[in-house]
Amino acid sequence: MSPLSIILVLLISFIYGVIFLIFSLLNYKLFGKFSLIFQFLITLLFSFDLGIIYLLVIYKINYGRFHIYYLIPTILGFYIAYKLKNKTVNLCKILKNKLKKDWHICKIKLYIK
Repeated sequence: MSPLSIILVLLISFIYGVIFLIFSLLNYKLFGKFSLIFQFLITLLFSFDLGIIYLLVIYKINYGRFHIYYLIPTILGFYIAYKLKNKTVNLCKILKNKLKKDWHICKIKLYIK
C-alpha cells in the first residue's frame, strides 16, 4: 500500500467523521419527535447504513484492505466537528444577518436611484 493511498484514506476518514456528525444531527432533528422505539430503530438503521457506506468507500480506495487505525481519524473528525459546531452555527448566523443588512442597504440604494 502506497503512502499516498494511506494519506488519502486517512483524509477521507476524517471528512467522513464530519459528515457523520452532520447527518446524525439531521437524523436527530428529523426523528426527534417520534416515539423512543421508532427513534432507536431509525438510528440503528441509519448508523448501519452509514457504516456500510464507509466500508464500501474504504474498500474501493484500498482494494479491500481495512485497518482499524482508519477509525481514529473518523472519530477525531466527529469530535472536532462536534466541538466546532456551535462556533460554526454562530458564524453562519452572523453572516446571514450581515448579508440581510447588506441586501436591505442595496435595495434601498436601488429604490433611491
